[in-house]
Amino acid sequence: MTQSGGTEEAAALRGTASQHHEQRLERLIARLPESLRRIVRWLRRPGLRWIRLVAGVLFIVGSFLSILPIFGVWMLPLGLLLLAEDIPVLRRARDWLLDWVERHRPHWITGKSAERKTQAFNKSGKEDEVMKSFTEREKGFEAEFKHHEELRFRMTARRNRLFGLWAARRLGLTAEEAEAYAKAVIAADFEAPGDGDVIEKVRTDLEEKSIAVNEAELRSELARAAAQAREQIAQS
Repeated sequence: MTQSGGTEEAAALRGTASQHHEQRLERLIARLPESLRRIVRWLRRPGLRWIRLVAGVLFIVGSFLSILPIFGVWMLPLGLLLLAEDIPVLRRARDWLLDWVERHRPHWITGKSAERKTQAFNKSGKEDEVMKSFTEREKGFEAEFKHHEELRFRMTARRNRLFGLWAARRLGLTAEEAEAYAKAVIAADFEAPGDGDVIEKVRTDLEEKSIAVNEAELRSELARAAAQAREQIAQS
């Protein structure tokens, strides 16, 4: 009876110690970022022994690649923690380390300083999300502006070509000459801002051939060419 009672008492003590270690481990895990915390808790499930072992080894290997992005020395204790779930020697070392931390660095387990870091991390994450949102919106505005500018350039060039072809017919040019003249009208639009340079070129060319035309008629024809250009581009 005495031996049986001693065995039951020892088992109870081991169970209490194991529960105590588990509570401290859980408090340490709770200090991890949320995404990593979910992964570690999932890996510690009883039925995932081989996945846990592989993950632990990969974390340890990753700690030696700390010079690369994402990797870091923080992966070493995490890998050892996972391996300790299934390797008795590492489990004893882990429990001894938890005892030392509880005596000499209790704030690592209580997580008071960790809460401030987590809040700072979450705040930083939110700021990153806001900046990312602004950057994406800025890129969207830039792309939209570029699209509108390209569309406006195409419509203006098409309008000037149609305007040039109309003037070529008034000048009695051949089809080949008309295309060359239309290109010259398009080029004239780069001489000065606005439509005045295009209208002035056509007016001058028509007057040289003694073809009477006023500015109002030219602007009316230019507007008609613009409407036709918009229609053609919309259909293309």
